[in-house]
Amino acid sequence: MRGAHEGFIESSPTNIALLRRRIPHPSLQFETIKIGEFSQTDITLGYIKGIVDPKLIERLKQRLDQIKVDEINNSGEIEQFIEDHPFSIFPTIGNTERPDVASALLMEGRIMIIVNGDPVSLYIPSLFLENMKSIEDYSSRPYYSSFIRLMRFFSFIISISLPALYIAAINFHKVMIPSEMIVPIIQARETVPFPLTMEVFMMILMFEVVREAGVRLPQQIGIALSIVGALILGQVSVSAGLVGAPTIVVVSISYIAAFVITPIADVTALLRIGLFIASSLFGGYGLIVVMLGLLTHMISLTSLGVPYMAPFAPFYFQDWKDSLIRLPLRWKKHRPKSIPNQRAPRIKSLPKTGDK
Repeated sequence: MRGAHEGFIESSPTNIALLRRRIPHPSLQFETIKIGEFSQTDITLGYIKGIVDPKLIERLKQRLDQIKVDEINNSGEIEQFIEDHPFSIFPTIGNTERPDVASALLMEGRIMIIVNGDPVSLYIPSLFLENMKSIEDYSSRPYYSSFIRLMRFFSFIISISLPALYIAAINFHKVMIPSEMIVPIIQARETVPFPLTMEVFMMILMFEVVREAGVRLPQQIGIALSIVGALILGQVSVSAGLVGAPTIVVVSISYIAAFVITPIADVTALLRIGLFIASSLFGGYGLIVVMLGLLTHMISLTSLGVPYMAPFAPFYFQDWKDSLIRLPLRWKKHRPKSIPNQRAPRIKSLPKTGDK
């Protein structure tokens, strides 16, 4: 993959130097404050004067000044103390370990929050759309980048809703299943001793256990555990008649799709279980109601006062050039309206090409 192979470390001065190397302009400014009565942790705010909206800076400083705690250990604590909606499952403050991502965000009018002792830096405002983007999208041609971005959106929907759709179709709406498929599915479940709802729920929990164990264990053991866990949860379980093969396929596809959108992997895991419970109790009606409620909740979220679902709600048609698909960079002459800024033009002139 194209792009830089450098990252932030636990030292704030080094991280600031990495950003200075990418943006040497004097408008890039940093302000450091100390939070924590005992820890005296350095919290550095980075922004580009003349691009960032001063109201955002003032709002963020007010929230940081109101933090009166004994210690700050990592950036996650700062994130939870200053976010607009602390009880939402969606993160409204972004994070990154890459200087190239941080510099690109600064140029859009974001504010970086660098916590000394933590290689993960925060940025605010953060939009839901950014979970579907990658910095590598801008290093390749727009056609393939647009295809990959659409695939990420599709993977998010599949990841959270496929087990719920499976339960709703089998238990409540069998007419949705083609006749050629319903017979093999019923035959595969003849030897399974558990109800379908319990079967799917057990598989979801077991996949979560294997995933968490693979992450926490050392790399060599984690790889071995993933292979052994997949064999046990897959072929052996089906051969023993404990789980039906269609259930294995549905849950596996749901988890594989979640790997495409790793920034919100924890959100997809919770949504998957929530939609599954709704469809288990009320079928397709419950699934639709919960998804509408979820969409309403997402539209109501803000990130430092900026709408979380922009440019879809509120509607900014200009920003659609870099949303569901990525149009050529020549067309991105202005900064996105979704992020408040003081300098809208981004491209002044480009060479004229493509006449022949």
